[in-house]
Amino acid sequence: MAQALWSEYFERPVARDRKPMTNFVKLFFGSVIMVVSVALPSTEDLERAARVAPRDHILGRSAKEIRSKINTALQRGPLRMQLATPCDEFSLLKLGRLQQTLFSVRSPELFTKDLRAPRHESAESLAAELKEEETIVQRHPGVEKALRDGRCAEIAFYWAHHLSEETRASFADTRLPLMSHRGSAEHGPQLIQGGHFDVVRRLTSQLTCVSGHDAFSEPRGEWEGFPAWPYEATYSATGYGQYPFWTGGDATEKIGTSGASIHTMWSAVVNAEKLTHAFCNLTFLDAGFDSNGPCTHLMLGTESSYLYNQEETNCCVSSTPQYVCNLAPINREFIKLFEYKGDIQDYVGESGYYHGSVKHYSVDMTTDGPFYFWYVTDPNGQPIEQGEGPCDMYNPIGDRYCGDGPLTMFHQYDVSTFRSTTLNPSVFAVPEICKSTTQTCYAVPTSLCEVDDEDDDDDEVVALSKTNTELEVDSRGNTLLDGARAKFYRRSS
Repeated sequence: MAQALWSEYFERPVARDRKPMTNFVKLFFGSVIMVVSVALPSTEDLERAARVAPRDHILGRSAKEIRSKINTALQRGPLRMQLATPCDEFSLLKLGRLQQTLFSVRSPELFTKDLRAPRHESAESLAAELKEEETIVQRHPGVEKALRDGRCAEIAFYWAHHLSEETRASFADTRLPLMSHRGSAEHGPQLIQGGHFDVVRRLTSQLTCVSGHDAFSEPRGEWEGFPAWPYEATYSATGYGQYPFWTGGDATEKIGTSGASIHTMWSAVVNAEKLTHAFCNLTFLDAGFDSNGPCTHLMLGTESSYLYNQEETNCCVSSTPQYVCNLAPINREFIKLFEYKGDIQDYVGESGYYHGSVKHYSVDMTTDGPFYFWYVTDPNGQPIEQGEGPCDMYNPIGDRYCGDGPLTMFHQYDVSTFRSTTLNPSVFAVPEICKSTTQTCYAVPTSLCEVDDEDDDDDEVVALSKTNTELEVDSRGNTLLDGARAKFYRRSS
């Protein structure tokens, strides 16, 4: 029946003067009996459902901006909720009952097969999920806010995409939730740290409305293409220079042609990054490591970051949200913060992964001494190399030796391995050794991260201007590149 209705309304023109048929249904919502009109969709409802892309006024460049614009649309205009209420004012139980009520009065004629498709095929499926959430919250009260925010998003989704105009009017006296200001990027790191991977998956599935309103996105797994990164990716690379980057080294020593292998799993969806490096200078850290060798750096955007050895027998906390040199995953559109420097026609990577024409981008972070971040892509925008040092990629005679100053380090992407993917959040699980560690290995010196106090004339740290602050940190507070130094006003050593 639903398929027949879908065909009727989407495969032939809809008459403008068509009058909807209306039925009235009694629903029990809490202790209140509601009489809701269940009407066939209006012409405007059907046109909205047939529209392939959202209109400009509800498109955004970040999840935060999208949520804000959706909430604006829910408070004024044709989709207005008469009693729109902040999500935080609802209990999870009340949201569940409200969602069941809305589920029962949806219009199948409005269902589509894209990101707006129903997540539940039956009322029984929804009821089972709500019951499961009650059990989860009883065992793990800390996940309730994430589950609640997901429910608010899904109710807003029902309201905009699955209810007819006349049905929406039946809820004029009902308090309805706006979207929360938090999404998977805000909740993801904490949920991952607690091992709540099923909750992460559920939350991301409830936030398809945000993906659908992204000005630069397509449905999951298809993005606008390079130079912006996909929403989640895996890649291999070869790294040159010291790792971790704050473990010292001789700035006058030339970079060799043999590097160390790197494998990375990265997610903008849950705000996490896991980088495994084949050789790490661990003994320098004074964090209990008794030898150097392979290590993994796990960065959970709004939570702590961890560095641990291959055997997972030792681990140190490399960053916390409160630490001045906080480490976090890169933003998927970080290239927009770089300046295009032109093409290099005869680029030859030390790794052998790529040779030929490349596009060169960089950011000048110079203060008392020269310091640059650079990023290199092929002509189609696919990542080839990123790095940092006192030269902008090369010295004037075309090699990597830049003399005294900050250490030069870079990695070159194996272009054949860079893939857009959908990651299971459990790949970012915090190892048991890290959950109990008391060791720390924070990035130093902190003077490279601090903003000057204008009233302290003796402070030698260079103040960051408003422009530079905007350049170096994205809207979530994430750093420009892997590691906190994208926020630094770096001094030469």
